[in-house]
Order: sequence, then C-alpha cells, then structure tokens
Amino acid sequence: MSVGADVDEGGAFEMQDGVINATRMGISVASEKSFIFLRNAEIKTTAGAISLFSQGSAKIEMKAGKIDFTNGIGVQTAGGGKLF
Repeated sequence: MSVGADVDEGGAFEMQDGVINATRMGISVASEKSFIFLRNAEIKTTAGAISLFSQGSAKIEMKAGKIDFTNGIGVQTAGGGKLF
C-alpha cells in the first residue's frame, strides 16, 4: 500500500500489535485536533518513504514497537506537529 493511515480534520486512529507496510508514507496526521496512538506497532517503509509524519499541531503517540525506515525518513514533523 502507498499510505498506511492518513488522519486529518479532527480524526483519530489507534492501533495495537499491528504492522503497516507502506511504500510512500506509513502514518500521516494533520490538523490540531487529529491524533494517532500506536502501541506495539511495527511501521515498515521502503527507501525514500516517511514512516511517521505529523503536521499542523497534530499528535502521534507511540508506546513500544519498531520503525523500519532503511534509506528513508523515520520521523518528520512540520507546522507544530508533535511526536511522543
């Protein structure tokens, strides 16, 4: 899949003990009231892709798990995006 999860406009996404394999972006979240929570998640992206991307004051929280971003970008934030 190209994008694992894309959340905006006050949306939310939660995943426990799951795996996302993506070719362009693993997780993307945008806008102030949007939130993503990951527990024991594994995010795998291909070369040149972004694993976790937060922008516009959106939040990503990850507790345990693994990010595999060989030859890509593990975490990127913009416009006040937050990652915990």
